[in-house]
Amino acid sequence: NNHKTQNYVNQTIEKMLSTDVEIQATQDGKTLPVTKKDEQYSVASNIDEKLKKELSEFAKEASKTYSAYMQSDSSMAAIRKYFATDTEFYENIRTSEVNFVLDHEGYGFEDVKVHSIQKFSDKLYSCHVTLTQVLKRGGTKYRDYYNKNVFIYVDGDDMVVINLQSTEEKQ
Repeated sequence: NNHKTQNYVNQTIEKMLSTDVEIQATQDGKTLPVTKKDEQYSVASNIDEKLKKELSEFAKEASKTYSAYMQSDSSMAAIRKYFATDTEFYENIRTSEVNFVLDHEGYGFEDVKVHSIQKFSDKLYSCHVTLTQVLKRGGTKYRDYYNKNVFIYVDGDDMVVINLQSTEEKQ
């Protein structure tokens, strides 16, 4: 199984809990930009712009496919296009029964966004993805909010999701 080994890149964040100082982060002796949005700090990773775009698009499509599957609007064949089949996470998806699904005639997605991309090693990245899945039933639209870190294993030109981790739910 190629997807179990993880090598992490150390980033040091100075004075993270202090409220009156400028936050600084370093990686391998280099200063990295830190941004603050809505009381949440993000550290920029040194990731090639082309790879960032590819990771972002892949994470968005994988997230939409997973969301559709969880509402019985997609198949395991579609899941296998994005998710590593030799992980515990995939096995959980494959063996879970999707029982609590709102009957609906159609669905779509709104506000699909990647908020940050983190590099853990040359092969392991995460993308923070949010989206709103809109289920249509009669004349009513029901919204389901998705807010997850998508962990992606990269090997050359190949990418696979190895895990999803829920983050703070939208209120």
